[in-house]
Amino acid sequence: QDEVKSLPALWHFSRMTFRWLIEALPRFPASRVLLAALLGAAILRALRAARCRILSIPAGAQRTKRHHFVLPRRGGLPALALDIQVAGPPRKHAAKDAADHPLILYVLDPEPLLFGMAALFAYAQAGYYPMAEGNAEAQFRRLFVVGVGHSSSSFALDAEGFDNTKLRNVRRRDFPPWDHPAIRPGGGSNPCAARFVEGLVDEVIPYVEGQLLGLRPGAATPERRCLMGASYSAVVALQVMLARPAFKHFALGSPSVCFDPAILEDVRTGAAAGAAAASGARVGIWVGAREHEGTKKGPDGKALVPGNVHDKMLEGCRDLAEALRDRGVVVEGVHELPGEDHGTMKPALVSRGLMWFAQGRASV
Repeated sequence: QDEVKSLPALWHFSRMTFRWLIEALPRFPASRVLLAALLGAAILRALRAARCRILSIPAGAQRTKRHHFVLPRRGGLPALALDIQVAGPPRKHAAKDAADHPLILYVLDPEPLLFGMAALFAYAQAGYYPMAEGNAEAQFRRLFVVGVGHSSSSFALDAEGFDNTKLRNVRRRDFPPWDHPAIRPGGGSNPCAARFVEGLVDEVIPYVEGQLLGLRPGAATPERRCLMGASYSAVVALQVMLARPAFKHFALGSPSVCFDPAILEDVRTGAAAGAAAASGARVGIWVGAREHEGTKKGPDGKALVPGNVHDKMLEGCRDLAEALRDRGVVVEGVHELPGEDHGTMKPALVSRGLMWFAQGRASV
């Protein structure tokens, strides 16, 4: 991504270097000219290698950029390093007023899958329907996709893979509303999740929209933002809805309330759910249809559906939908995704969740 951004400038620098070499021949000793020539050749080889790597990246991903952001120390918690990924509407197809009337999809826990899929899907939709007006497809020409998650270094993420154990542990540390027993026994209120939720709304959103996207103040409002999460990060999105009125649209994939059912009591009895309803919040919930099979094992002791993580995932999602509706929140779903389990439902969540967000905006 950094190479994509810097490649034109590097090519310009290379051309200027060789132009200088030609002009320098009469004025400098041969040894210096030879040294400069060798340096220029090395630069050119590096540029060619970078160009080959860039051309191997899917076109829809070449516009993405990664930025580093740190939530500062707070209440005894150490600083939290985040990666923020951004993909704007492709310039060939972007609406002329996209910066003045943007739509922004914030994707939680974006690596290793959700942000990339969302960025590619949004890119394709904008290109397939460049002349669309007034419908869901037209919304992609003004859509910015933003991924917010743990820094790549925290779980050894690179092009060759990642450490899934480290990724699981940072998720367990920062996402559940109550302490995960594998991280901090006792089941108390999780200060790491509270810090993540408040940091997202109070620090990350202003930084993204003001500095990275360069939007004018007031261009992005809750009505123009959607928050997407899957599994534990869907529960983070739910916590955001109950804590801060920063989003109107929430696309939740298999929200793991079955691990922390006490959050349903917050929805049923707390003032925050009523406030969310009053603000016009709308929630879409999708779940893999095979999640009803749970974590059963076969005669060989191996899981029949390895992607599933809980026996009551579907039940928990339905309980959440019912609790939200009882408080007046508009809920669509629970939509069951045919053939998908807890792990494989994420691609379908991206396409269906993005279309749901776009359709909600098109109807305004």
